[in-house]
Amino acid sequence: MEVLPLKELGPAEAAALLAVQGADPARHTPLLDFAGGNPLALRLAAEVAGHDSADDVVWTPSRTVIEQLLSLLVGELPSPAHRRALEVCGHALDTTEDLLRAVLPDEDVPELFAWLRQLPFVRSGRFGVYPHDVIRDALDSDFRWRDPAQYKAMHRAVRRHLVERIRNAADEEALRATGAYNYIISRVPWIRRFHGGRDESGAYEDTVRPEETAALVRMARETEGDASARAVAHWLERQPAAFRAHRRYSTGELLGFMAWLRVEELDDRTREADPVTAEAWDAVCAMAPPRQGEHLGLARFMVHPEAHHLPSRAWDLVHMRIVYELLRAKHCAWSCVVIDRPGFWEPLMTYMDMFRPSGRDPRAAGGRGLFCHDWRAVGVDEWAEGIDARLLSGPPGKPADEPRPAVPPLTREEFDVAVRDALRNWLDPDALATSPLLRCHMVTRREDAAPVAVLQELLDKAVQRLETTPRTRPLHPVLTMTFRSSATQEAVARRLNMAFSTYRRHLARAVDDVRERLWLWETRGETPD
Repeated sequence: MEVLPLKELGPAEAAALLAVQGADPARHTPLLDFAGGNPLALRLAAEVAGHDSADDVVWTPSRTVIEQLLSLLVGELPSPAHRRALEVCGHALDTTEDLLRAVLPDEDVPELFAWLRQLPFVRSGRFGVYPHDVIRDALDSDFRWRDPAQYKAMHRAVRRHLVERIRNAADEEALRATGAYNYIISRVPWIRRFHGGRDESGAYEDTVRPEETAALVRMARETEGDASARAVAHWLERQPAAFRAHRRYSTGELLGFMAWLRVEELDDRTREADPVTAEAWDAVCAMAPPRQGEHLGLARFMVHPEAHHLPSRAWDLVHMRIVYELLRAKHCAWSCVVIDRPGFWEPLMTYMDMFRPSGRDPRAAGGRGLFCHDWRAVGVDEWAEGIDARLLSGPPGKPADEPRPAVPPLTREEFDVAVRDALRNWLDPDALATSPLLRCHMVTRREDAAPVAVLQELLDKAVQRLETTPRTRPLHPVLTMTFRSSATQEAVARRLNMAFSTYRRHLARAVDDVRERLWLWETRGETPD
């Protein structure tokens, strides 16, 4: 006897098998979406669907189908550790030893990975191993139903691993990790209608070639009109690196493009060339303007003639780029998405914690929807945790509310005054307990120490930086002797053997350097060494 592998059936063969099994033609689409080309899954689904009530609006696989499929194709597992490894493999886009080590740190990861590789329904790809789609979906659905708490814990461990890669890896690897992150936060059935179908040809993101700029302007004009074409031409001149081309895998054909714009301020020329971006900028400034060193990140254009602002494999690349930019940004105050068909996209925008500003004229920006997120009100870690919490809760029941920070962020002027006052109270914890700096992100994002202690540590590190360069090294004793003693400024100048005018000039420079250092840590999200 010779054992031959039964390959996946093509779309026509799969439909023919369903017909032979007597499946209702009206249910072929959901049955094929579930089973793909797997013959066993097709037969099981067709058999069970034939006994279901014909009044069901949309067919979904029952627990019976999922249990039989897992029993026949997966069977008994060697140990609980092997089950956990398979659960990770069913949830993640690609599984590697590195990922297993992050989720299962106490297990024999090389042995588990070797076991996964030899399973008949697991394939090896460029970036790791992955199961057949129908097995993947069955594993994930069964685990989510069987043990929601452990499912969410596993998901969080995978998510943290991916976010760490997105933030710290090189660009190409970080972008792949973003695709994997988008995949795991989309592992619920209701979100699938916002993504491209499995039967579509693949697409990939690429840089825009210099000779393609005219094609982008022409594509915008043909798809969205002259106003959009003028805006594209303007931003291609101002921020050419902001544009990303989307191409078909099989041919390299240009399918569309998008831009992720970085807006720090608007001049009259930009307002005239791109009223849509101006409207987004004015909307966020009316709520909480970006401060010096901060910016607005804006997903703009998203021009795809074949499926304009509709779910597609090319549109999945738009979502991936947006998340990539958000998780890599260090000084983004606001992010906005300008999108057609806002009513269709609103559930997904709500899931991603983006809201529509109140009081906005729906006719503005050509009737497009404007969705925003304030990263000073809800930071990246809290944002990711919120998505995790919504993962099991189903489609959002209502649009996201506009967040209202308990206390508005400090302006640059308020921040500078607060730093000077904090230096005066450097060694007095009781006085520092009333400092406005305690509500800054550089303090609140640290959860491992008391806020006053964190502020004192930040002041220490900012002052210590004065000693790291020849230009600022002479300023260090001036500042420390001034604010770490009760002596008058005149007495400090005499102790330093320095003319009082020179002393005052050095002190002002030292305070300015500390202010600037702390401001960069606050607005750019950097963590000082």
